[in-house]
Amino acid sequence: MMEGKALLSVRDLTKTFGGLMAVNCVSFDIEKGTITALIGPNGAGKTTVINIISGLLRATGGKVVFKGRDITNLPPYRISHLGIARTFQNIRVFPQMTVLENMLVATKYRKGETLLYSVIPDRDVKVEDEQNLKKALHYLEFVGLMDKKDEFAGNLSHGQRRLLELARALATDADLLLLDEPTAGVTPRTRKKLLQLFTRLKNSGKTIMIIEHNMKVVRAVSDRVIVLSNGQKIFDGPPDKAFKDSRVIEAYLGTKWRYM
Repeated sequence: MMEGKALLSVRDLTKTFGGLMAVNCVSFDIEKGTITALIGPNGAGKTTVINIISGLLRATGGKVVFKGRDITNLPPYRISHLGIARTFQNIRVFPQMTVLENMLVATKYRKGETLLYSVIPDRDVKVEDEQNLKKALHYLEFVGLMDKKDEFAGNLSHGQRRLLELARALATDADLLLLDEPTAGVTPRTRKKLLQLFTRLKNSGKTIMIIEHNMKVVRAVSDRVIVLSNGQKIFDGPPDKAFKDSRVIEAYLGTKWRYM
């Protein structure tokens, strides 16, 4: 059973690389239907935390519990199947595939993934194909890329690739979205669109955790802010208090806060 409303619980998470302590006993809960921002200076351990949750890195110590199940150090594909999807700071689309083909890669095939059904397709597999196509088109419409569905993903602008990554994550039917700097490098217009999409997703019951350096984005969409510095959690609370906290201000001294 989950404790309280926590969809995800991280307890005493630790990661070392040789003699370097990248994450030091970090704990937090993520409640269902909320947007949580994970922020901190460069090298604070933010992406390392996301990588451990999503299975790309093994934890040195601690525990990750998702929907009441211990998922610590499970392989990425199993964590994805359990309902966690992520995007990356460095965009990872398949440039030589069309936008629609990129979407279909993300959809789940429950029957078609078995050897029997892959050799002898039946009506159920065809129905599943149709459902996945419908889902892919739905999320392309949601992010505003329907008119690009037949274009190669490599021809998209940077902002459009960000939107495609979001749509592809949604096509996995994930309960928790981990978004690593989803607004990095996009135009103000695309940033505004992404903020609107995040709000719509939250209102529909989706749970989102974002790594974000743009404090204007954090203020606009997050219900809660977790601040890391040197691998340790130094703040966990509402955004209006985060930016008044002396520890947070000190952690950001000498860095440029991006408000635009």
